[in-house]
Amino acid sequence: MDARTQRALDAVAMAPLGLVIGISILDLVGLVYKPLAPSALVSMVLFAVICALSGYQHTHRRVILYEDSIEVAGWFSSRKLKRSEIRGYRHKGLPARQAYGSNFYIIFPADKSARVLRLPPFLHTDKDFFSWLEGIPKIKN
Repeated sequence: MDARTQRALDAVAMAPLGLVIGISILDLVGLVYKPLAPSALVSMVLFAVICALSGYQHTHRRVILYEDSIEVAGWFSSRKLKRSEIRGYRHKGLPARQAYGSNFYIIFPADKSARVLRLPPFLHTDKDFFSWLEGIPKIKN
């Protein structure tokens, strides 16, 4: 993902937390019409922190290409598929000029009982990615 898109999505993830912190400050200063209970403020902050961490975790996943495998690594998990374990891939989404880069790829493992490997949306693709993908069959919708 390019840095500009990542910063924009990080800002969207932080927006609820900023809103809750702003409400909390206004409540502590006494500028709120109906003050909130402390337990309500704490639960709002915790929920906003969970939402922000979820958003950050989603936007900070990396795709690592190896000669014989592909890996999607995040903060809490990492998943790797070897080329021999890949049945095919599917490209989901609109053309890049219509979707503003939100296309994503799904890698299907040969073992049909295994989970598919979803590459992150807004993935910055280049000639190296397409040359790695070249030997893998494309699965039609």
